Amino acid sequence: MIKKVVFLWFGIFIFLCSVIAQKAIPLTSLSGSLNAVLSLENGSLKIEILKEGRSVMEIGSIGTNHKTISILDQISTNSSSLNFYNNFSTKNRDINLKYKRYLFNLGAKENLEVLVFEKIITYRFIFNSDEVEIQNESFQVNFGKNGNYYSTMDPDVVHSSSEYSYAKIDFFKDVPLGAQLGMPIVYESTLDKKYILLIAEANVDNFPLTYFKKDGKYTITAEQPMRVSETSRSNAPRSRVERVVSRASYAAKMERSKNQNICLPWRIFGVFDSDLDLIGNDIILALSEGRSSQQDYSWVKPGKAIWDWWSARGSILNGYKIGIDTKSYQLLSEFASKFSVKYLIIDGGWSKGISQKKYEYANGVDMVEVMKKAKNVGVGVFLWVLWKDMENAQQMTSLLNQLKSLGVAGIKLDFIDRSDVDVVKFYETVAKECAKRKLMVIFHGSYPPTGLERKYPNIITYEAVRGLEYNKWSKDISPNYNVTIPFTRMFLGNMDYTPGSFKNVVPSVFKQDRLAPYSQGTLTHNIAQYVVYESFIQTLSDRPSNYLQNLPGFQFILEIPTTWDKTIPLDGKIGDYLILARRNGENWYIGGMNGGKGRSIDIKLDFITNKSYNMKYIDDSGKIMVRKIRKDDIVNIDFGDFGGWCGILTPVK
Repeated sequence: MIKKVVFLWFGIFIFLCSVIAQKAIPLTSLSGSLNAVLSLENGSLKIEILKEGRSVMEIGSIGTNHKTISILDQISTNSSSLNFYNNFSTKNRDINLKYKRYLFNLGAKENLEVLVFEKIITYRFIFNSDEVEIQNESFQVNFGKNGNYYSTMDPDVVHSSSEYSYAKIDFFKDVPLGAQLGMPIVYESTLDKKYILLIAEANVDNFPLTYFKKDGKYTITAEQPMRVSETSRSNAPRSRVERVVSRASYAAKMERSKNQNICLPWRIFGVFDSDLDLIGNDIILALSEGRSSQQDYSWVKPGKAIWDWWSARGSILNGYKIGIDTKSYQLLSEFASKFSVKYLIIDGGWSKGISQKKYEYANGVDMVEVMKKAKNVGVGVFLWVLWKDMENAQQMTSLLNQLKSLGVAGIKLDFIDRSDVDVVKFYETVAKECAKRKLMVIFHGSYPPTGLERKYPNIITYEAVRGLEYNKWSKDISPNYNVTIPFTRMFLGNMDYTPGSFKNVVPSVFKQDRLAPYSQGTLTHNIAQYVVYESFIQTLSDRPSNYLQNLPGFQFILEIPTTWDKTIPLDGKIGDYLILARRNGENWYIGGMNGGKGRSIDIKLDFITNKSYNMKYIDDSGKIMVRKIRKDDIVNIDFGDFGGWCGILTPVK
């Protein structure tokens, strides 16, 4: 009898375990166009995303700290929206994203929050604790074998500048087991029904960035870098080379702040019908923490900038050879002022080091005189600095105070090359300390944006892209690449590609030149980048003499703003071509870039108002033309090989 009772209870136990292991909860968007199933299986969570009844993405092994999850209780469900007016926008100023929200209890003061939008599912872990130590936050994605991957593949994602190519990769042939992949990951399904799938993250706060490792034939697993315990540097003065010597056994230790729960970053999974859904998407910013209503950022002024590093050094301006000296910087300030360019970015070389927690100027450089000239001609100056100069809190205070007293508009902070938790905290510290002094920040040698710029609008751009500079030593910056990054890297936010080349050739005759570099693609392909690429500050990277030789083209660029009220993708395909329209005030701007052989495309103008417009445009003939257009007109965009097209539409008064 005792044996029978034991067997009975054992059978009930097995049954209950089976029920728990298979617990499944349906999730759906407000319209029902996107569906998913959240399930608890064998101690971990899984989300299967469904589109039109078809399974398109499976996210498994969801959890933290390798814990076994035994509870999945739904606490609440409600509908809401992320609705705000974005004063600082490079995509859309009015943001209104509707979603259905689900909240689940996982036990041990841990919750899972899930938001289901019409094309995106996102979740995050929430801890109702005073502090929590996170060894890892895991999830595994299996896309399947029928598709193309676009991602950065990096030998060391956690210690890099995120400047590897966002190229199409053969996941099975080109990506070895253990390879590291950076965000975002874009997957183009090649089943009978095409879908574009995406993985990204937002609102990374007091937590490291996430990367992926290939750990199976069709799977990638999320990982985070452990906190850095010790680093070493070269003995060379102000060396940029840093080596991580040791790491801790955890990724982050997080504490409750202002009576708020501890939240991990949002995990974002997009399911799109078209490549164009990747353009102008505001989900990263919308999910990120906003700034305090008490903070005034009216002093942040986006615009264009002359840049001395890419091509200007060694060129002749007003009979003088531009170099690293006071007169060179003054001449570049005068050139910027002449053409109403708002800023001058002075790159590395102006300082020879730090003494007594202050920058010492290089021989031949008097920054006081440089700033006096810039102020007199109405040009703001950004100064390039090494991040290690600012790593010590006291030294950061001293250096920022020195730069503020000089009168600089902002800093270009470079060679950060890490994404562990202390560096993530460092980004916020820099943004906060610069905001106190009304200084803007450009992050270079950086990880990609994760939404911090919403909280600190003085972060006006990030690099984290293989940009124009690579033309000095590489053939990688092809027209095909140029029309890949808007669909991949640019999804995450501002991207300092540093456009502006006026020395243009087709890929077959391109050659590297470190002193007077070329770019690939036509002139108009490069001009259109000022409409297509997103950044609050856009550089004019070429030497002044090249701009003066094609003054109409240069002046055309100067009419294009760097902030946008509305973005509308018109036509395009990843790696092939892209045409989009952006509005600033009453004016519309159309940019088109072609990645390969010539093609002709007709676009409708149904996005403009019923007014008549003057359309000034430049095509691959290099000529600037004007015609009148209306809402019901069709515009033919005739791309040359590796070409471009750019138009400015202004209402007829």
